Amino acid sequence: MSRTSFDYIIKKLNPHGPTEGLGGEPDLTTEDVYAALGYGNLADAPYRLGQTIYAPNRRDEMVFTCIGTRWVDALFHQHGWDAKKALGRRISDHLRTNKGSTREQSEKYAIARFKVALVRLALYELIRDNLCHTCNGTGSAEYRKCHRCKGAGRKTLPYSYRYDFLGISEEAWKTWSTRYSMILKEFQFWRMDYEEHAQKQTR
Repeated sequence: MSRTSFDYIIKKLNPHGPTEGLGGEPDLTTEDVYAALGYGNLADAPYRLGQTIYAPNRRDEMVFTCIGTRWVDALFHQHGWDAKKALGRRISDHLRTNKGSTREQSEKYAIARFKVALVRLALYELIRDNLCHTCNGTGSAEYRKCHRCKGAGRKTLPYSYRYDFLGISEEAWKTWSTRYSMILKEFQFWRMDYEEHAQKQTR
């Protein structure tokens, strides 16, 4: 769903419409999005993600980061993911700059930060202002999936940006790219959940 269509839904749900910001431009407030989404039957994860995307505020972003990180942590345990090899340099750096730390402590510290980075990277991909110009963010063009963005509605980040953000090597990214795609896909499902919830309120 594009920003324009979501703004329209919010306007229908909130009789007062979005609050006008500087220059007369509509400025979505937390109250606007509360009116559109509410909690209802919507799970906390898609709700907080919706707040973070459409009514950015530090509190919801932090709450969503915590929710997402717990979910990613569960994935690590479920699939037996081990990030120690990919984070070798970061672990060594932490050991060198924190003389009192044991290797086990440095590993735990680096892996915990890595899990948060995975969440924040996926979140950034969802909220960054980089709409695909071919489909104008809709994911489809000429009644079919957009060939440029593969239906995502946004331009894909370069691989180099992703592994640099995560602090791992290009070689390590070959392993972690598939795992990261699982995380990003789940977040996209959560985004679809709150968009569908908002659309149902207008029926």
